[in-house]
Amino acid sequence: MDIEKEQEVMISVVMPVHNTKRKYFCEAIESILSQTYKNFELLVIDDCSIPSVRETVDCYMDERLKYFRLDEKSGAAIARNYAIDRAAGEIIAFLDSDDISLPDRLARQLSFLINNPNIGCIGTAVREIGKRRGAITYNPVSDIPFKLLFTGCVLCQSSVMLRKSILDRNNLRYDPAYVPAEDYALWLELMGYTQFAVLPEVLTLYRNHSASISYSRRELQIEKSGLAQVNAIEKYCCVKLENKKIWQRFFSVQALSPKELDALLEDIKSLLKNISHQGYTEKDLKNAFRSKIKKHFYKIRTVRGQYALLCSRLGSFFNFPLKWKLFCFITRGLL
Repeated sequence: MDIEKEQEVMISVVMPVHNTKRKYFCEAIESILSQTYKNFELLVIDDCSIPSVRETVDCYMDERLKYFRLDEKSGAAIARNYAIDRAAGEIIAFLDSDDISLPDRLARQLSFLINNPNIGCIGTAVREIGKRRGAITYNPVSDIPFKLLFTGCVLCQSSVMLRKSILDRNNLRYDPAYVPAEDYALWLELMGYTQFAVLPEVLTLYRNHSASISYSRRELQIEKSGLAQVNAIEKYCCVKLENKKIWQRFFSVQALSPKELDALLEDIKSLLKNISHQGYTEKDLKNAFRSKIKKHFYKIRTVRGQYALLCSRLGSFFNFPLKWKLFCFITRGLL
């Protein structure tokens, strides 16, 4: 598609805001208003901030900036859904009110979508600012659906751009039941309807600070991510996980009892037998589970939890050396 036709594509940028520090909010707005791609609208959804952010928005005097205020505090998921329902663009882009889009972000992502009609959802590499300034996260990975399903979220909310028609045609929106992991749950839902990509360039800056969801509600986010992951595995792998609560705790990296670990192993064996019918290899799946179990050894910090891992048949099944298991037991369980 030539540049003139490309400029005809309207992008709706969705930005929910609730009591965001004014400096961060202004930086987020200005990062969109300074984009090299100009055909966009910026939908700011004020989730009952105190005070109202209307005054800040009005300062910019840009007709592309559109302000809405919810009648009651509803959360970012509902705020984003509200904006999607009112978006005029055929392309939706997301940016949280404390993050930053680099100047070429919209142009680069839109160009990729236009040249790759099979891709419906695209992210970018992300650089963290704030507490972990300089760290680069959400790098491009191969086989994004596999990683989403068996590893975890590989798309940063503030870097995502997608085709609105996919959401509307399939009645897809953010599900409040998965808050604060509603973005991950939506990407998992999208797996059934489109393909994904992540641009290798850093085009998004993610602000890591004490008020951010991934910092302040980390435990609940992990728990809800585990629930979304379990439901997605059942859906896409056409299996029934008999020990669903155990699986959720497993993906959330919570300590499991010896009996629960044995039940988990039997489920894993069953899943490995059936997975080849779903287009995944047993080797890849086994490696994904091995990495997750390794996290349990590293992160469980109780004697009981580490002892259960030490004695579990999971260790032998995934070929963890006894010396390494003892090392984890001593350093994580005893010390």
